[in-house]
Amino acid sequence: MKVHRSRGATNRVERSVRRCIAAVFVLWRKAGHRPVLATAVIAACSLVSILLITAFAGIQEPAVHDELAQVAQADIFAHGRLAEAPHPFWQHFETFHMLSQPAYQAKYPPAPALLMAAGEKLTGLPIVGVWLSVVVMIFAVGYAMRGLMPMRWAVLGTSLVALRFGVAGVWPHGYWGIAVAAAGGALVIGGIARLRISPRRLDGALLSTGVVLLVLSRPYEGLAYSLPPLTILGWALSRPSPLRGALWREVVPTVAMIAVVGCGWLGYYNWRITGSPVMLPYVAYEHAYSAAPVFIWQKPREPAPTLRHVTMQQFEREFAMQRVLLAQSRWPVEQIARLVSAIANYLKPVLPLALFGLLFVGRTMRSNVALAASPCLSIIAAMVLACWIDPRYMAPATASIFALVTIGLRGLSRLESRWVDGSSVAVVLVLLFAATVPLDAVEQIIARRNSSDWWLQKRNVRQRLYQLSGDDLVFVRYDPSHNFHHEWVYNGADIDHQPIVWAREIDAASDERLRNYFDKRHAWVVFADETPARFVEWSGRPISGSAAVEPSDRPMVP
Repeated sequence: MKVHRSRGATNRVERSVRRCIAAVFVLWRKAGHRPVLATAVIAACSLVSILLITAFAGIQEPAVHDELAQVAQADIFAHGRLAEAPHPFWQHFETFHMLSQPAYQAKYPPAPALLMAAGEKLTGLPIVGVWLSVVVMIFAVGYAMRGLMPMRWAVLGTSLVALRFGVAGVWPHGYWGIAVAAAGGALVIGGIARLRISPRRLDGALLSTGVVLLVLSRPYEGLAYSLPPLTILGWALSRPSPLRGALWREVVPTVAMIAVVGCGWLGYYNWRITGSPVMLPYVAYEHAYSAAPVFIWQKPREPAPTLRHVTMQQFEREFAMQRVLLAQSRWPVEQIARLVSAIANYLKPVLPLALFGLLFVGRTMRSNVALAASPCLSIIAAMVLACWIDPRYMAPATASIFALVTIGLRGLSRLESRWVDGSSVAVVLVLLFAATVPLDAVEQIIARRNSSDWWLQKRNVRQRLYQLSGDDLVFVRYDPSHNFHHEWVYNGADIDHQPIVWAREIDAASDERLRNYFDKRHAWVVFADETPARFVEWSGRPISGSAAVEPSDRPMVP
């Protein structure tokens, strides 16, 4: 009797699972008839998921140098300026990835920070701009997918990208601005997929907008990714074909206008920061603060720049130079290993298996496979030649990579043999991939709620200072064993008027002059490497841990 009941329960579960899968298939087919609406639903679900994770885990604070610099960049934009004038005491505010001369601004391309600035302007939270960029990316990916495959498969491809990068992880919850480059790459591949069939002004505009977004977010990898699609467009414009006249009339003027406006604005932005329209802030920063080469054939620059602060010296010597020299000494093994790791990071453990399905696609889809694969190969070649490789550098190729995966799943679904049911394999791969998403979300929530990272110490000090009256000047003091990745000295756009000014100690005379400049503020010294971090009144002389005194005129908040 027990065996009979057990089998009955198993059969009921099996029937329920089959009904759920059948319902999903019906919904998927219906979504294929209204792909734009389906993309909007996917974006809405992604945004709701992000908000739910944020509700449980809280808003992640910027912690990595790159994030902190881009948040400062966004704050400058939110104040209505492209850059700030150098501060009279800029040496005290020098920090990683921030230019202090000839203007005060981050070295990074402006597009991601512009969206963060929009979020800060609208809600006071730069992270809202990151969420906005994820929504833009999902719509751009949907546009690309619909140009490369049948509609219901396009919905699936868009869903895969949203599940991977629109729920958990650093894309929607960090301050890297990765989704902007992914959106640009999606517009490029989606635009060229349509223009080779039917020249339309809108598709030309979206293609050109995608190229501009790539230039304003990840210029090196973005231009490498754009090279094959632009070559295809140039070939179509040069050879006799029925589409040639329409391309010249409808597409070229639109593409040229958007490209001129975008590049012109970038030149003006560069000029405001570096004094030259062709000198990128990134290049100016590297020239001022680093001798490390960018490409594998380059040698370290000599003479090396003189760095004023110990932490920046250690970062250059123990991190940047060591990583570059390792990449050069082990080229191309190091680059290939990092690329494999980056692609595996993109596709998780199971989705690479879907690429085997590309062997079984129909003849009509092979040109689309080549179209999606060529910019991926171009960006991979560009990354192999660079000393620095990171998974986020692959962002421009996001739509192309997942288009190949989705076309591969379609190829698997067409496979039928005595040993393998391709449709079942494709379904299992998608389900296994989808199952990782709630696991990643739960892991992120647990990690965030139980975090003991260094930025918590800074947040606690900041909150305690906010509870005291008046504005503050805080000199940051590090131990000799300080981890240079844990940097406290980042400020916003208007240093003179922000509530807390974070400053580096230089020497007694320089510190005294800075203190006199901010004479209306209460001055403190924070011991950043103590646990918990402790701050005391600034006295104008070195303070050891044992000799430190608590503030006399304002009580410390427990």
